[in-house]
Formats: sequence, structure tokens, C-alpha cells
Amino acid sequence: AADAQAKAQREARDEGGGLPNRVVAKGTKCVYKHGTGRREVVIVAKQHADGSGGFFYTIFVPSLGRERQTESDRVDFNPETVAALDAAGGIDDGSAGNAG
Repeated sequence: AADAQAKAQREARDEGGGLPNRVVAKGTKCVYKHGTGRREVVIVAKQHADGSGGFFYTIFVPSLGRERQTESDRVDFNPETVAALDAAGGIDDGSAGNAG
């Protein structure tokens, strides 16, 4: 039952939450939400299947200067969100507009 609930939540997010339900190309920009709430424009290095129909990602995080893996609920592929944060310098402290 927990697996079915998690899958239903993931599908609901996929429909309108800026998460892809498709293959994401290497080099695609997205917004990553750090554990602190800070958001940053990052670059997808690789998309991985998680075995339950969802995805997780290897991303390059500029502020860390390295790649890291993250779950799909920490990334937002909405083009408007990415463009707005990118235009604002690529990073915010998470105090306003916490989408994703």
C-alpha cells in the first residue's frame, strides 16, 4: 500500500509539479532544492530509473563544484522556474518563492 501511495503521489507531481515523466537529456538545466531550502540552477549529468517507475538524477551543483545524486522531489524542471532563477543569478536562499 505504501508503494502504491508513493507512486500515486509521484504521478500527481509529474502532471503539474515541474517533474519530468520522460527522458531528460544530459545538460538540461533544472532547479535543485538544497536541504537548507536554498534553490540553485543545476545541470543534469545523468537520469537514472529508480526501479519503481520514477527517476533520480546525477546533477552538477555549481556552488559545490561537484556532482551529486538527488531524488526527483528535489528538482524542478519547469522552464519558467528555471529561467527566472537563472536570470536572478542562479541561486537564492530559499526565503521567497519556494517552488519545488
